[in-house]
Amino acid sequence: MSINVYNELEHIKLLLSIKSFDEAYILVTSFIEKYGSLSEAVFVKAKISRRLRKFDELLELFKSLEKVSEYKLESYWGQSLIYTALKNDEDRKKYYENIVHFSTNIPLLKESKKLLKEIFDKNLTSSTLLLTTFPKHASNNVGDQLISSSTIELIKSKIPDFNPIIEFRVTNLDNYENSIVKNILAPGFFICNRTYPELYGLYSDIDKYFINLVKM
Repeated sequence: MSINVYNELEHIKLLLSIKSFDEAYILVTSFIEKYGSLSEAVFVKAKISRRLRKFDELLELFKSLEKVSEYKLESYWGQSLIYTALKNDEDRKKYYENIVHFSTNIPLLKESKKLLKEIFDKNLTSSTLLLTTFPKHASNNVGDQLISSSTIELIKSKIPDFNPIIEFRVTNLDNYENSIVKNILAPGFFICNRTYPELYGLYSDIDKYFINLVKM
Protein backbone atom coordinates (compact mmCIF):
# COMPACT_ATOMS: atom_id res chain seq x y z
CA MET A 1 0.00 0.00 0.00
CA SER A 2 1.12 3.57 -0.60
CA ILE A 3 1.89 5.81 2.38
CA ASN A 4 -1.41 7.69 1.99
CA VAL A 5 -3.44 4.49 1.81
CA TYR A 6 -1.60 3.10 4.83
CA ASN A 7 -2.24 6.30 6.78
CA GLU A 8 -5.95 6.15 5.99
CA LEU A 9 -6.18 2.62 7.29
CA GLU A 10 -4.19 3.47 10.41
CA HIS A 11 -6.60 6.35 11.07
CA ILE A 12 -9.52 3.92 10.86
CA LYS A 13 -7.77 1.56 13.30
CA LEU A 14 -7.29 4.49 15.66
CA LEU A 15 -11.01 5.25 15.55
CA LEU A 16 -11.68 1.59 16.30
CA SER A 17 -9.29 1.66 19.27
CA ILE A 18 -11.05 4.68 20.78
CA LYS A 19 -14.46 3.07 20.15
CA SER A 20 -15.65 5.53 17.49
CA PHE A 21 -17.30 2.59 15.78
CA ASP A 22 -19.88 4.39 13.64
CA GLU A 23 -17.32 6.79 12.12
CA ALA A 24 -14.82 3.97 11.65
CA TYR A 25 -17.46 1.88 9.87
CA ILE A 26 -18.29 4.68 7.41
CA LEU A 27 -14.60 5.30 6.66
CA VAL A 28 -13.63 1.65 6.22
CA THR A 29 -16.61 1.06 3.91
CA SER A 30 -15.49 4.04 1.82
CA PHE A 31 -11.89 2.79 1.94
CA ILE A 32 -12.87 -0.61 0.50
CA GLU A 33 -14.96 1.02 -2.23
CA LYS A 34 -12.00 3.22 -3.15
CA TYR A 35 -9.12 0.73 -2.95
CA GLY A 36 -10.79 -2.63 -3.31
CA SER A 37 -11.21 -5.50 -0.86
CA LEU A 38 -7.73 -5.47 0.64
CA SER A 39 -7.53 -8.25 3.22
CA GLU A 40 -6.32 -6.00 6.03
CA ALA A 41 -9.16 -3.54 5.42
CA VAL A 42 -11.73 -6.34 5.28
CA PHE A 43 -10.43 -7.68 8.59
CA VAL A 44 -10.64 -4.21 10.16
CA LYS A 45 -14.21 -3.86 8.88
CA ALA A 46 -15.03 -7.25 10.38
CA LYS A 47 -13.77 -6.08 13.76
CA ILE A 48 -15.89 -2.94 13.51
CA SER A 49 -18.96 -4.87 12.31
CA ARG A 50 -18.62 -7.17 15.30
CA ARG A 51 -18.67 -4.15 17.62
CA LEU A 52 -21.80 -2.88 15.87
CA ARG A 53 -23.35 -6.37 16.04
CA LYS A 54 -23.85 -6.55 12.27
CA PHE A 55 -23.74 -10.37 12.38
CA ASP A 56 -24.96 -11.09 8.83
CA GLU A 57 -22.36 -8.78 7.34
CA LEU A 58 -19.75 -10.08 9.77
CA LEU A 59 -20.25 -13.65 8.57
CA GLU A 60 -19.78 -12.60 4.95
CA LEU A 61 -16.60 -10.67 5.78
CA PHE A 62 -15.10 -13.58 7.70
CA LYS A 63 -16.07 -16.04 4.96
CA SER A 64 -14.25 -13.89 2.39
CA LEU A 65 -11.13 -14.06 4.58
CA GLU A 66 -11.14 -17.88 4.66
CA LYS A 67 -9.24 -17.81 1.35
CA VAL A 68 -6.46 -15.59 2.73
CA SER A 69 -3.82 -17.61 4.58
CA GLU A 70 -2.83 -14.63 6.73
CA TYR A 71 -6.37 -14.28 8.10
CA LYS A 72 -7.68 -17.85 7.76
CA LEU A 73 -7.39 -18.64 11.46
CA GLU A 74 -9.00 -15.31 12.44
CA SER A 75 -11.80 -16.11 9.98
CA TYR A 76 -12.47 -19.50 11.57
CA TRP A 77 -12.26 -18.04 15.06
CA GLY A 78 -14.59 -15.15 14.20
CA GLN A 79 -17.20 -17.41 12.66
CA SER A 80 -17.10 -19.78 15.61
CA LEU A 81 -17.76 -16.81 17.93
CA ILE A 82 -20.73 -15.73 15.84
CA TYR A 83 -22.26 -19.20 15.76
CA THR A 84 -21.76 -19.48 19.52
CA ALA A 85 -23.64 -16.20 19.97
CA LEU A 86 -26.40 -17.45 17.66
CA LYS A 87 -26.52 -20.78 19.57
CA ASN A 88 -25.81 -22.67 16.34
CA ASP A 89 -23.92 -25.65 17.78
CA GLU A 90 -23.51 -27.52 14.49
CA ASP A 91 -21.64 -24.71 12.72
CA ARG A 92 -19.82 -23.69 15.91
CA LYS A 93 -18.36 -27.20 16.22
CA LYS A 94 -17.46 -27.26 12.53
CA TYR A 95 -15.44 -24.06 12.80
CA TYR A 96 -13.93 -25.18 16.07
CA GLU A 97 -12.68 -28.31 14.25
CA ASN A 98 -11.33 -26.07 11.48
CA ILE A 99 -9.43 -24.04 14.09
CA VAL A 100 -7.88 -27.15 15.61
CA HIS A 101 -6.95 -28.63 12.22
CA PHE A 102 -5.47 -25.40 10.88
CA SER A 103 -3.67 -24.51 14.11
CA THR A 104 -2.02 -27.87 14.59
CA ASN A 105 -0.62 -27.77 11.06
CA ILE A 106 1.15 -24.41 11.45
CA PRO A 107 4.92 -25.25 11.59
CA LEU A 108 5.50 -23.33 14.82
CA LEU A 109 2.55 -24.94 16.55
CA LYS A 110 3.50 -28.43 15.41
CA GLU A 111 6.29 -28.21 17.95
CA SER A 112 3.74 -27.58 20.69
CA LYS A 113 2.14 -30.97 20.03
CA LYS A 114 4.71 -32.46 22.37
CA LEU A 115 3.35 -30.31 25.19
CA LEU A 116 -0.25 -31.18 24.29
CA LYS A 117 0.65 -34.87 24.26
CA GLU A 118 2.11 -34.52 27.74
CA ILE A 119 -1.12 -32.87 28.88
CA PHE A 120 -3.29 -35.54 27.23
CA ASP A 121 -1.18 -38.36 28.64
CA LYS A 122 -1.89 -37.19 32.18
CA ASN A 123 -4.90 -38.42 34.08
CA LEU A 124 -6.94 -35.28 33.46
CA THR A 125 -10.23 -36.23 35.07
CA SER A 126 -11.68 -34.94 38.32
CA SER A 127 -8.14 -34.24 39.56
CA THR A 128 -7.94 -31.23 37.22
CA LEU A 129 -8.99 -27.70 38.09
CA LEU A 130 -9.86 -25.42 35.14
CA LEU A 131 -9.77 -21.68 35.76
CA THR A 132 -12.34 -20.12 33.46
CA THR A 133 -12.30 -16.54 32.15
CA PHE A 134 -16.11 -16.66 31.96
CA PRO A 135 -18.02 -15.48 35.06
CA LYS A 136 -21.60 -16.77 34.86
CA HIS A 137 -22.69 -14.08 37.29
CA ALA A 138 -21.34 -11.11 35.29
CA SER A 139 -20.37 -10.24 31.72
CA ASN A 140 -21.80 -13.23 29.79
CA ASN A 141 -19.02 -12.52 27.28
CA VAL A 142 -19.28 -15.04 24.42
CA GLY A 143 -15.54 -14.97 23.73
CA ASP A 144 -14.71 -15.78 27.36
CA GLN A 145 -17.20 -18.62 27.35
CA LEU A 146 -15.76 -20.04 24.13
CA ILE A 147 -12.22 -20.09 25.57
CA SER A 148 -13.30 -22.41 28.37
CA SER A 149 -15.71 -24.58 26.37
CA SER A 150 -13.23 -25.01 23.51
CA THR A 151 -10.50 -26.11 25.90
CA ILE A 152 -12.80 -28.69 27.45
CA GLU A 153 -13.95 -29.95 24.03
CA LEU A 154 -10.35 -30.19 22.80
CA ILE A 155 -9.35 -32.39 25.73
CA LYS A 156 -12.56 -34.43 25.57
CA SER A 157 -11.71 -35.30 21.96
CA LYS A 158 -8.75 -37.23 23.41
CA ILE A 159 -10.06 -38.06 26.90
CA PRO A 160 -13.86 -38.56 26.74
CA ASP A 161 -14.27 -38.76 30.54
CA PHE A 162 -12.49 -35.45 31.14
CA ASN A 163 -14.53 -33.65 33.78
CA PRO A 164 -12.63 -30.77 35.41
CA ILE A 165 -13.57 -28.77 38.47
CA ILE A 166 -14.32 -25.26 37.16
CA GLU A 167 -13.63 -22.05 39.06
CA PHE A 168 -13.67 -18.41 37.94
CA ARG A 169 -10.08 -17.18 37.59
CA VAL A 170 -10.22 -14.60 40.42
CA THR A 171 -11.08 -17.27 43.00
CA ASN A 172 -8.55 -17.87 45.74
CA LEU A 173 -7.60 -21.54 45.60
CA ASP A 174 -6.46 -22.09 49.15
CA ASN A 175 -9.57 -24.21 49.78
CA TYR A 176 -8.09 -26.75 47.35
CA GLU A 177 -4.76 -26.91 49.17
CA ASN A 178 -5.33 -30.40 50.56
CA SER A 179 -7.70 -31.64 47.86
CA ILE A 180 -7.28 -34.15 45.04
CA VAL A 181 -6.35 -31.41 42.52
CA LYS A 182 -3.19 -32.46 40.68
CA ASN A 183 -3.30 -30.22 37.61
CA ILE A 184 -4.50 -26.68 36.90
CA LEU A 185 -5.44 -25.54 33.40
CA ALA A 186 -5.53 -21.78 32.82
CA PRO A 187 -6.78 -21.12 29.25
CA GLY A 188 -7.02 -17.49 28.20
CA PHE A 189 -4.87 -15.99 30.95
CA PHE A 190 -2.96 -12.83 30.15
CA ILE A 191 0.30 -11.98 31.85
CA CYS A 192 1.15 -8.58 33.30
CA ASN A 193 2.89 -7.27 36.41
CA ARG A 194 -0.34 -7.26 38.42
CA THR A 195 -1.68 -10.64 37.31
CA TYR A 196 -0.87 -12.26 40.64
CA PRO A 197 -2.03 -11.66 43.28
CA GLU A 198 -3.93 -8.41 42.49
CA LEU A 199 -6.00 -9.73 39.54
CA TYR A 200 -6.08 -13.49 40.09
CA GLY A 201 -6.07 -14.97 43.58
CA LEU A 202 -4.68 -18.45 42.85
CA TYR A 203 -2.88 -19.82 45.93
CA SER A 204 -1.52 -17.63 48.70
CA ASP A 205 1.75 -19.58 48.38
CA ILE A 206 1.82 -20.02 44.62
CA ASP A 207 5.42 -21.29 44.51
CA LYS A 208 4.27 -24.42 46.27
CA TYR A 209 1.90 -25.31 43.42
CA PHE A 210 3.38 -23.62 40.35
CA ILE A 211 4.83 -26.83 38.92
CA ASN A 212 1.30 -28.10 38.26
CA LEU A 213 -0.02 -24.88 36.69
CA VAL A 214 -0.41 -25.38 32.92
CA LYS A 215 -0.88 -22.15 30.95
CA MET A 216 -2.55 -22.54 27.53
